[in-house]
Amino acid sequence: MTPIKPMVSVDDLNALLLADFETGALIWRERPLNPSWNSRLAGVQALNSLDKDGYMVGEVLGHGVKSHRVVYAMYHGHWPNHTIDHINGDRTDNRVPNLRDVTQKENTRNATLAAGSLSGMTGVTWNKSSNKWVARAMVDGGQFYLGAFKNLDEAISSREVFNKEKGFHINHGKR
Repeated sequence: MTPIKPMVSVDDLNALLLADFETGALIWRERPLNPSWNSRLAGVQALNSLDKDGYMVGEVLGHGVKSHRVVYAMYHGHWPNHTIDHINGDRTDNRVPNLRDVTQKENTRNATLAAGSLSGMTGVTWNKSSNKWVARAMVDGGQFYLGAFKNLDEAISSREVFNKEKGFHINHGKR
């Protein structure tokens, strides 16, 4: 079994990076005794490549890291314990007020709306055979049928009530 590389320390992050917590930007600091580094990268935005999932990523001391986790760690003084949720659903918005350390279960309760949604609300779909809007939800592996509605607003309302009762984030499933 290959040992897991130790995480970069928060002290190392602070020594190597400047963080703008209002914008979420990370900038490489100058490195003493390394003029080659300084001429190429000091003052340049860091960890801003997009991965396949749309998160900003990069490398620090040979470790692949996600920018939002680095911003969180530098602001709070410790690495997050769980998943970092981008509250507004924008995976590149790493401002501190937009980041929260939550369990995966909590994170799924603040999922963005699927691309191509006709209703504008997660869990509300059009059923051609009945000519009605159907509201459904999944919680903890269980499926819930919330009803079929002639009116889209009623279907969305039923899902919003369900979301509130089950503790979903207010932004869950919205554009």
